[in-house]
This record gives sequence, structure tokens and C-alpha cells, in this order.
Amino acid sequence: MRAALLAAVALLAGCAGLTPGAPPLENRVVCTVARDRAYTVSLWGPAGLTAQIAAADAAVICARPPPP
Repeated sequence: MRAALLAAVALLAGCAGLTPGAPPLENRVVCTVARDRAYTVSLWGPAGLTAQIAAADAAVICARPPPP
């Protein structure tokens, strides 16, 4: 039971470092090429877990920058 609890805590910790002094892992926001959807990616080394961002927020995050 204790191992299951520790595993759950580690999984729910997101990308916070689990050991003191360890470099933190990254959370990144990415947009699709069409700029119509956005995701947050929690990178765990070479792998990542993704979650979709709400459409209203994606419209702001992925808006095209104004021309120079």
C-alpha cells in the first residue's frame, strides 16, 4: 500500500523534481501547426505527458503575432 501511495504522489507531482538537487523537468505549452489548439506537455526526459488547453485560452496563446 505504501508503494502505491508513493507511486501516486510521484505521478501527481507533475514535473517537479522528486530528489533534492535534481534538475527540474519541463512543462511546455505548444500549439498545433494550424494554431487552433494548444496543449501543455510535461516532459519527463525524452517522454512527455500532454493535456489539452481550453479552446478560449488556446485562441489567445496561439494567436498569430502582428506583422512587423
